[in-house]
Amino acid sequence: MRQMKPIEAYAYYIYNDLDELEIIELANYWLENDKVTDSFCQLCYVDTTNREDIFELFEAGCLELNVTEQTLIEAGLVRIRRTLNQTILHEADAFKAIEYIDKHLHYKMSESLEKEFTGTMCSAAVYDNPEKNFREEGSGINFNLTQLFGWEREIQDCISGSYLNFYADIPREKSELKMYEHLVIESKKWLESDKVHNNYQETNTNPCTV
Repeated sequence: MRQMKPIEAYAYYIYNDLDELEIIELANYWLENDKVTDSFCQLCYVDTTNREDIFELFEAGCLELNVTEQTLIEAGLVRIRRTLNQTILHEADAFKAIEYIDKHLHYKMSESLEKEFTGTMCSAAVYDNPEKNFREEGSGINFNLTQLFGWEREIQDCISGSYLNFYADIPREKSELKMYEHLVIESKKWLESDKVHNNYQETNTNPCTV
């Protein structure tokens, strides 16, 4: 079971990346750690084959903990925060973590941003310039991920033996290590910028907090 906060679990749920068994396991884990809600208590006894009841109780339990409904973009940002925190704490391979954000989260978030913009104006506090930049989703510019994706691609070139823009004058093994260091540095910068622009406060990393 992946240990995570209820708000993080809800973000996985939005992306259909949380199955019924893991929801029940997480509910038990939170109950054991003083995150008690009526809905989570019921989850402990629900039939594991009853998907509809499991999802309904999970949503209700999150709401009881003041975890409000998330859009695809909001859920993606929660997951990016979690992944980058794991990166700087060396709980996840930096390259694989950024590649995961790039391939699994960023495309869907940018697609959602385009739909949101063409419908109603979205907040520029979260995105650099949504009117201009949703069409440039491949660069990472939508969510201030440009530097992270740049180093991700540089590592890909290093591994494949392609031309390097940086650290080309030292052995590839050492170049790759240097590039990994940049991923961690840029992860820290992104998280600090996120706190400033979105008033996001990461109080602690305890998976039992909301």
